[in-house]
Amino acid sequence: MSRENPIPAQTCPIGHQFMGTFTRPRTKEVQSLRFIEGSTAELQELFGVPLPTFPEDPESAGDQPVFLVQLHPGLQPAFLNFLVATSRSLTERVGEAREFQQTEQNYFQLLLQITTNIIKNERRSGLLNLFWLAHSKEVATAVQEYFNREGVPTHVKYQIHPLVRGFYRLLHRSTWQHFSSSAPQTLEYNLGLPFNHRLIESLFEDQLPFTEVDLSRLHLEAVLVPQNRRFRLSREEYRELRNILGDRIRHGLAKHEHTLTDLIKAHLPSLNPSTYGQEGSQLKMVFHPSIVTYLFTDYDETLRRLSASSALKAGGSAGVDGTISSKTTWTSSRRSAVLKSSTGSGATLPSSL
Repeated sequence: MSRENPIPAQTCPIGHQFMGTFTRPRTKEVQSLRFIEGSTAELQELFGVPLPTFPEDPESAGDQPVFLVQLHPGLQPAFLNFLVATSRSLTERVGEAREFQQTEQNYFQLLLQITTNIIKNERRSGLLNLFWLAHSKEVATAVQEYFNREGVPTHVKYQIHPLVRGFYRLLHRSTWQHFSSSAPQTLEYNLGLPFNHRLIESLFEDQLPFTEVDLSRLHLEAVLVPQNRRFRLSREEYRELRNILGDRIRHGLAKHEHTLTDLIKAHLPSLNPSTYGQEGSQLKMVFHPSIVTYLFTDYDETLRRLSASSALKAGGSAGVDGTISSKTTWTSSRRSAVLKSSTGSGATLPSSL
């Protein structure tokens, strides 16, 4: 499968500084991570114990808890300037390097001021986690609006991810260094040690929380474009796997295959049997490793089709395990469930942020 040349890291000085120290989870770790049912056990596997904290007593919107978050009014404009400069540096190859670096530095310093201010006001209530969830939604909204503009290449929003990821990881590290070098007791007293960074890090690493506003409207084929090097699965491979495994699931359900239905009930207990025929339910089945393993035992039909697939032969892919991180699914769905941006009263974060 052809891929474009890597993005020149030198176009983003701050992001490039941290890119070299970033490592993805090991393959064995990635294959063990799943967030399909939304259970506590899945959350603990993804983010460790104790889980990342959030403020108590959120607002209520129907049956969902909601935080009304008021962010710094200059934050979204600063990010938008950073986004425009970063994307143009990749597509147009023009502009003054000094001007681009200044735009990047302005956004960096504003974020550093906000995050250090949050920690100063924090009392182990989860404000820092809440801030990053809220800002990730703000970022995703700005990204969607910008790349929907006429003449702006959509795929660039995925190409810039390595640079944006490095930028945010450096920012997070700089926030910690700000206190550890001068007031380490502030981190221990205000946040509690050890502080669970895994939710915040997953936002930086997993791309989709910064590009997708609503997970329920996500189309993976639009994400798995050749220019997106974040995922190992191509759009053609994903479509082929989904179709072949989906056909096998539908065949098994039509034949009332007890082994298959028992696996679904055991591993996806939240699915009502009346919804098994729906596309969303079957997509969960396609991504569940225990169910996929069972489908692979159908040597005569499923494995024959997989082995004969020209799309899978071209890509050299053997399955869906480990291709899309479950942290992506959790952070995006959790953010959509608990956050509503607000410019009015009722803000949870300090008004000076």
